Amino acid sequence: ARLDLADLNWRRLTAVRQGLLHACTPACLEALGRGRVRVVHRPGDGALAWLTVGWLASRLQWTRDIVPAVTEGGHGDTVLTIHIGDGPATLSAVLDAHHVVVTSPQRGFPIASPVPRENRSHSVAAELRNLRHDICLHEAIRAAALFLY
Repeated sequence: ARLDLADLNWRRLTAVRQGLLHACTPACLEALGRGRVRVVHRPGDGALAWLTVGWLASRLQWTRDIVPAVTEGGHGDTVLTIHIGDGPATLSAVLDAHHVVVTSPQRGFPIASPVPRENRSHSVAAELRNLRHDICLHEAIRAAALFLY
């Protein structure tokens, strides 16, 4: 028998991942390639931060010498904030309970996407309805482990 993984936090990050993919520019990719990433998560949401870092690391094939900044903090309803790059060229994504807003100076306008409101039981039921081997999740967890150990 083969063991598989599922993570409700991965579901919560779907809008963040989609927003970053849509807004990323060549300058953003250059900053990502150098690991210029800062992630701030609210207390208790460290798994979201490390899944985000793992996803970026797996997609960009980061090595252990790239060390993204992950800190606990945040304010108000903000669950997760991601900054890519430095100074005025910073791309950012801010996730709260209702939506994710991705801002890119190169794009000139923010991208806002709603986050589906699900309680835990609905999230678990949705995961069980959609049982499949999620290669991207597996790769994100494997990559995040590089930075955690």
